[in-house]
Amino acid sequence: MKSIHRLFSAMSKHPIVRSMAKAGSELLCVYHCILCQQLPSDKPYLGLCTLCWTQLFEPRTTLMTDPWMTIHSFGRYQSNLRRLILTSKMQNQSSSTRILSQLMTHRFDQMFEGQCFDVLIPIPRDYGRTVWRGIDVPGYLAHSLHRTQKIPLDPRGLKKKRRVPRQSSLSHAKRVQNTKDLFYCTQSYEGKNVLVLDDVMTTGSTLRHAALCLFQHGAKTVTAVTLASASRSKASKKRSALEA
Repeated sequence: MKSIHRLFSAMSKHPIVRSMAKAGSELLCVYHCILCQQLPSDKPYLGLCTLCWTQLFEPRTTLMTDPWMTIHSFGRYQSNLRRLILTSKMQNQSSSTRILSQLMTHRFDQMFEGQCFDVLIPIPRDYGRTVWRGIDVPGYLAHSLHRTQKIPLDPRGLKKKRRVPRQSSLSHAKRVQNTKDLFYCTQSYEGKNVLVLDDVMTTGSTLRHAALCLFQHGAKTVTAVTLASASRSKASKKRSALEA
């Protein structure tokens, strides 16, 4: 045994063996962008190359308004942002969720600088779907926004009365009916400025019915924010089982 140990010790000091070991360690530590799978010139930021990270901020923020609420989306549901949202809903894809969290914080600082909200409420997800995916994306993003923006968080402020089919599997008319009278509030929000958070908006019916429920429980204003918005024409074509 001692002779074998001396042999390995001698081999480890050989310059050729050392160079091979160094090359192997560098190969194991190579960083690839999780979206484009290309080898960037520098270490990716949160797993993304510089180009993919920059493209997440394009196109510019879209804005939708209703007479009694405002809906903000940080981008369009397409290209890299769409891919990132879809991968975040797959099991064990925490890196994608962390990137979305950083993206939301960055855009939130730009859009809502100086504004104050009394409470932050994520749109609730079905328990079974959350267990299957391994993560509640709106809930995760809400906790992240709570930590960075210091907005009081009420993760169970809204709850669903019943299980409903996925919005992505329905027509526009059925989506509106699907979310009608869907939510109930667990407490009063008398005189409060409420911020509601979801990951993707298509028709906006989920957010509108959630806002209506909050107004019925005394909310002063309701502002909804999503990572991305999909146009109705595209939403009807993109019926992924992973979409909200």
